[in-house]
Amino acid sequence: MGAEEKKFDWNNAISGLNKESKENIIMKQLEIREKELKRGAFDKVFGSINTKIYIATIISIFLIFTGIIINVINHTSELWNIILPLIGTVCGYVFGKEFTNES
Repeated sequence: MGAEEKKFDWNNAISGLNKESKENIIMKQLEIREKELKRGAFDKVFGSINTKIYIATIISIFLIFTGIIINVINHTSELWNIILPLIGTVCGYVFGKEFTNES
Protein backbone atom coordinates (compact mmCIF):
# COMPACT_ATOMS: atom_id res chain seq x y z
CA MET A 1 0.00 0.00 0.00
CA GLY A 2 2.56 2.59 1.09
CA ALA A 3 6.03 3.07 -0.26
CA GLU A 4 8.65 1.05 1.54
CA GLU A 5 11.09 3.06 3.62
CA LYS A 6 14.62 3.05 2.33
CA LYS A 7 17.25 2.49 4.98
CA PHE A 8 20.30 4.69 4.82
CA ASP A 9 23.29 2.69 3.60
CA TRP A 10 26.19 3.84 5.77
CA ASN A 11 28.69 1.59 4.00
CA ASN A 12 28.24 3.35 0.67
CA ALA A 13 27.98 6.78 2.28
CA ILE A 14 31.27 6.61 4.16
CA SER A 15 33.27 4.32 1.90
CA GLY A 16 35.33 7.19 0.43
CA LEU A 17 36.28 8.68 3.81
CA ASN A 18 39.45 8.03 5.75
CA LYS A 19 39.45 5.95 8.94
CA GLU A 20 39.47 8.96 11.29
CA SER A 21 36.44 10.53 9.60
CA LYS A 22 34.57 7.24 9.72
CA GLU A 23 35.29 6.89 13.43
CA ASN A 24 34.12 10.46 14.06
CA ILE A 25 30.84 9.82 12.25
CA ILE A 26 30.26 6.58 14.13
CA MET A 27 31.03 8.19 17.51
CA LYS A 28 28.70 11.11 16.76
CA GLN A 29 25.88 8.71 15.81
CA LEU A 30 26.46 6.73 19.02
CA GLU A 31 26.28 9.95 21.08
CA ILE A 32 23.03 10.94 19.40
CA ARG A 33 21.55 7.48 20.02
CA GLU A 34 22.66 7.54 23.65
CA LYS A 35 21.01 10.93 24.20
CA GLU A 36 17.78 9.65 22.63
CA LEU A 37 17.75 6.66 24.96
CA LYS A 38 18.26 8.88 28.04
CA ARG A 39 15.36 11.18 27.18
CA GLY A 40 12.34 10.89 29.41
CA ALA A 41 8.72 10.48 28.39
CA PHE A 42 8.07 14.23 28.66
CA ASP A 43 10.94 15.02 26.30
CA LYS A 44 9.79 12.39 23.83
CA VAL A 45 6.31 13.90 23.68
CA PHE A 46 7.11 17.61 23.80
CA GLY A 47 10.80 17.85 22.98
CA SER A 48 13.51 19.26 25.17
CA ILE A 49 13.47 22.82 23.82
CA ASN A 50 11.28 25.43 25.56
CA THR A 51 9.96 23.00 28.14
CA LYS A 52 8.71 25.88 30.30
CA ILE A 53 6.24 26.84 27.60
CA TYR A 54 4.98 23.26 27.37
CA ILE A 55 4.56 23.04 31.13
CA ALA A 56 2.69 26.36 31.20
CA THR A 57 0.44 25.15 28.38
CA ILE A 58 -0.37 21.92 30.22
CA ILE A 59 -1.14 23.81 33.45
CA SER A 60 -3.32 26.32 31.60
CA ILE A 61 -5.26 23.60 29.74
CA PHE A 62 -5.75 21.71 33.00
CA LEU A 63 -7.08 24.84 34.72
CA ILE A 64 -9.42 25.63 31.82
CA PHE A 65 -10.84 22.07 31.74
CA THR A 66 -11.21 22.08 35.52
CA GLY A 67 -13.07 25.38 35.32
CA ILE A 68 -15.37 24.12 32.58
CA ILE A 69 -16.19 20.91 34.46
CA ILE A 70 -16.86 22.70 37.75
CA ASN A 71 -18.86 25.37 35.91
CA VAL A 72 -21.08 22.67 34.33
CA ILE A 73 -21.55 20.81 37.62
CA ASN A 74 -22.17 23.82 39.90
CA HIS A 75 -23.55 26.28 37.33
CA THR A 76 -21.39 29.03 38.78
CA SER A 77 -18.84 31.28 37.19
CA GLU A 78 -17.18 32.48 40.39
CA LEU A 79 -14.37 29.96 39.95
CA TRP A 80 -13.20 31.80 36.82
CA ASN A 81 -12.21 34.70 39.11
CA ILE A 82 -9.57 32.33 40.50
CA ILE A 83 -8.65 30.36 37.36
CA LEU A 84 -8.02 33.25 34.97
CA PRO A 85 -5.51 35.01 37.27
CA LEU A 86 -3.71 31.68 37.75
CA ILE A 87 -3.42 31.22 34.00
CA GLY A 88 -2.16 34.80 33.70
CA THR A 89 0.38 34.17 36.45
CA VAL A 90 1.66 31.01 34.78
CA CYS A 91 2.02 32.78 31.42
CA GLY A 92 3.60 35.83 33.05
CA TYR A 93 6.16 33.67 34.82
CA VAL A 94 7.14 31.81 31.66
CA PHE A 95 7.37 34.80 29.37
CA GLY A 96 8.71 37.18 32.02
CA LYS A 97 11.45 34.72 32.95
CA GLU A 98 12.46 34.37 29.29
CA PHE A 99 12.85 38.12 28.82
CA THR A 100 14.88 38.63 32.01
CA ASN A 101 17.32 35.86 31.05
CA GLU A 102 18.04 37.44 27.66
CA SER A 103 19.10 40.82 29.08
